[in-house]
Amino acid sequence: QEDLTNEVLGKISDKEDQKHKYTISKQNEIIASAKMEIDDLEDLFNIKLDRTSTSVTVGGFLTDELGDIPKAGDKLEKNNLLFYVLSADPNRVRRVYIRQLKPSKKRRSE
Repeated sequence: QEDLTNEVLGKISDKEDQKHKYTISKQNEIIASAKMEIDDLEDLFNIKLDRTSTSVTVGGFLTDELGDIPKAGDKLEKNNLLFYVLSADPNRVRRVYIRQLKPSKKRRSE
């Protein structure tokens, strides 16, 4: 599945640290670990998500928003972001493609 992702999205550069994990695919697009913190996602895209949950991670946010544990292929559009679940286990999300639909004027530099 990673080969398919690379073929569709092209070569991606890794940006990882202890707080969050994501790879930048193209401008305004990332592939994120479900463990990426929502605060880091908001900083990266210079947005504030409207959310009712207190989830800290992208995976938890998607689970709360969709009302169930997402499966690969599930999508969510929220606050000018498209979330597409790339991989998931029966109990949790693993990787998520995230694209900003209309880029904000300021995005944190990589």
